[in-house]
Amino acid sequence: MNPYATKLNHPKKVHKIRRLNETYQAVIKQVTFINQYQREVKNGYLITDIEDIEQATEVLFESIVLKVDELEGSLQQFFEKLKKAFEYREFNRFEAMEVT
Repeated sequence: MNPYATKLNHPKKVHKIRRLNETYQAVIKQVTFINQYQREVKNGYLITDIEDIEQATEVLFESIVLKVDELEGSLQQFFEKLKKAFEYREFNRFEAMEVT
């Protein structure tokens, strides 16, 4: 049981916010389940703690950032790949085409 589920806020510019929320809630549930051995079960329910939400946020942070970004996922990944390949030197468009 997640007593914080209705209190969680997502960034306003997220694409497909429902899907993100479903994924986020599922990861929170999984983290709660994984952490259950450290807690007592109350009334037969596992209760989500703030630490579970923090861990789930860490796991999903990059996915959330990708969804907030204006670029579509595959385009964002392409851009990140280019940035990483040419982070420390100049390049021309032919070199950029080789990387992709």
